[in-house]
Amino acid sequence: MWSKVERFQRFFNEGEHSNYFRVHEQRGQQQQRVVPPSDEAHWAASVNGELDEIWKKAAEIRKKADRIIEEGETDEVNKWVDRTKWNRYLEGYEHEALLDLIEKPEEEEQVEDAIWTAMAGLAKFCQKTVAQKAGLFVRFEAIRSEKQQTRYVPLMAYQDYKAIGTYTRPWQRVLMFFARTRKAEARKAAPKYRLTRPQEEAWVQFIREAKREISEEGSKPRKTDHQKKRKKRRTRDDADSEEEKQGEEQPDEAEQQELTAIQRACLQFCMALLDQRNIDHDYDGAFVCGLAVLGVKEVGWKGVDAYPPILSKLIKIARFMVVQQAFDEIQPEDEFTEFEDDGKNYGSEEEEEGGSSGGVRWTDIGDVDDIDDVEGWLVVDNEDDVESGEQACQHGVRAAGQRYGDTDSVDDAEAPANRHGVIGAVAQMMDRFMVRGTNGPMQWMLDLRTYGLKIHYNTTSHGHVDWSDNEVLS
Repeated sequence: MWSKVERFQRFFNEGEHSNYFRVHEQRGQQQQRVVPPSDEAHWAASVNGELDEIWKKAAEIRKKADRIIEEGETDEVNKWVDRTKWNRYLEGYEHEALLDLIEKPEEEEQVEDAIWTAMAGLAKFCQKTVAQKAGLFVRFEAIRSEKQQTRYVPLMAYQDYKAIGTYTRPWQRVLMFFARTRKAEARKAAPKYRLTRPQEEAWVQFIREAKREISEEGSKPRKTDHQKKRKKRRTRDDADSEEEKQGEEQPDEAEQQELTAIQRACLQFCMALLDQRNIDHDYDGAFVCGLAVLGVKEVGWKGVDAYPPILSKLIKIARFMVVQQAFDEIQPEDEFTEFEDDGKNYGSEEEEEGGSSGGVRWTDIGDVDDIDDVEGWLVVDNEDDVESGEQACQHGVRAAGQRYGDTDSVDDAEAPANRHGVIGAVAQMMDRFMVRGTNGPMQWMLDLRTYGLKIHYNTTSHGHVDWSDNEVLS
């Protein structure tokens, strides 16, 4: 305790006039002295110091608990987390470290940046294929979520056509998870998963194409926008909301006519991730392991209000890629190419004169009454004009005596077995790994999205009121 010092003096040590009298101090020369604390004050100070230490340790423990994922007891976990099992799969990992795995690449991460850009370009190209090339029946097949399902609304491109970059963000972050965890130095500190042989081969090819693209660009200077550089301590939820508002505003580039090598490698790896069947557990699939990290927040997990929209984006872009994969496998001609006449004038007099010199000609049957049982038959002038039923089929007619629908009389002109068309290719991939009943990543996403939406619409949400000036917004 500090107190003000008062100075006193006396002239005589003993006697009648030996009293003390006060001595005035000079200005600016006041002094203070320390009064030794009593035992009670000392005890109170020590107790307060111990309490401060206890509260400090408690805050550190609480902060550490928020950072590191723990499995928790059954009654401590909500139904949503209990269904996803994120807390069990990611037990022991810090939220901050997991979020760093799926962040947008930094300037020095050239391979990751090439992967990020390739996925953005692939999604944009796939959407263009769905919007401009895919027919109605192809898009009906691609929208299915179950086998033998009849859908009446086909797969459609996004209404905001240029905002495809925003909807591609979850796929880009999944690829960042694999790009960063496949590095040797990060494998021990990253969540455990296992790639299948096709996935491993596709990933190796993907990385090879990314490095080749980097070497080709080589000396090209990279443009850096320092204002948009990510801040490490910035709240990621705020960053995500800004990205949702801004979308992927990129300048209009020249229309891309075909996939680049790295985009095709990216497509193959994404198809390999989807084309996997779980054998024992949900997290047998590498893709589901990557989806678990997408559910992590700085504190806690993304709930039923935030995670189902992420699944919807993943599912729709996956369907776009399936259609693109089918077009790459089949490589059909453009829709109206077969109707081009290559300079010929079909139906003209020259066509009729040229056709009368030889080949198969329709018989001028005249009055139908003059021909017996003409219904259901196609007749040619001379049987010698048709050497076999197969040649007649190639010209679009049948020889005399051959009835339409009579399969015993002539061989049907069928397409080769491997020529099943784009519709067949899409249907085959959908039934193999893109619908319920396949026990794969797509079924996991479809079921989890349905479960999350059910909880969301059956749970009372927190009330809030927004207003703009004097107008109340509900």
